[in-house]
Amino acid sequence: MSIASNVNLKGVVQIELRRRDGRVVDRVQVSNRIVDYGFDLLSRLVVSAFINDAVENFDTLPIQGIAVGTGPDSSAVPFDQTSLEEEWKRQRIEQVEILSASRDVKDAADATTNVLRFSSKIHGAYGNRIRISVLAPDGTNPYRIQVDDESATIWDGSAWVPGPRTGVLYQSTDLADLLAQMAGDPTVAVSAPDLAWSGTLATDPAGTRMSGGGGGVVVSATFNNASADTVALTEAALFTEDTAGEGVMFNMVRFPVINVTSELDITFRWKLLFQES
Repeated sequence: MSIASNVNLKGVVQIELRRRDGRVVDRVQVSNRIVDYGFDLLSRLVVSAFINDAVENFDTLPIQGIAVGTGPDSSAVPFDQTSLEEEWKRQRIEQVEILSASRDVKDAADATTNVLRFSSKIHGAYGNRIRISVLAPDGTNPYRIQVDDESATIWDGSAWVPGPRTGVLYQSTDLADLLAQMAGDPTVAVSAPDLAWSGTLATDPAGTRMSGGGGGVVVSATFNNASADTVALTEAALFTEDTAGEGVMFNMVRFPVINVTSELDITFRWKLLFQES
């Protein structure tokens, strides 16, 4: 369902079941449904400063809790759903991560090894406009990175200014110095898991745009079962309150039964993404 021209709001839930020693027992990923009240809530939050909750009779709080339940219904969630079928427990959101665009650069000799990760310093879709080119070594510098932003309006580190900003070249004999040079770039941050790495970067002279920004957030919470009985979870949802039975439900997901015993923890990691259609 589109909430604006050519833009979709998508929700994806990653569920991880772990033993108390950290060993992963199972991982599941499912898409959710943004319900009618969720879209209504989103539109009202945009103009929340102008809404009188008492007059409007509507809760404009942000999402604060993840609820899980044991409802038997396995059909698709209807848009007019307002609650879980059988809520078992609700937990306050423990962690929030705002997504930003990124791009990984690989080892030329081993495509499974990430040598550098570039991330946008600006959250949301802006970072998807930045192109990273990995140039071939020259006689002096084995590591050569070019940053381009061809947009009409660009970020200079403190304000939006007329663009474009192209052909910005960083080059060095070692990764540590390259990272130090790029620390001052207003749009791109770069990191390396191993600064002692000294191989050859996979070149990409035409450049590739960073991706994965698009506007999005990840929220998560972990649940445990303190009882001796196994709990068969089948549903989960995001709410504007972290107390059971209260608040507005934003979205909901149903999934095959996941049995949670007293020896297991289960984490729900919920991605909400704005994407171009």
